Amino acid sequence: MSKTKKLLAALGILFFNIFGLIAFFVLLIRSKKRK
Repeated sequence: MSKTKKLLAALGILFFNIFGLIAFFVLLIRSKKRK
């Protein structure tokens, strides 16, 4: 595996984790507003 592929894989994982956290907080805020 080349360095560029490792970097892309790391960025992909990081982006997925950030997107997951944002989605989690959006759902949390929506559930609080409903109540």
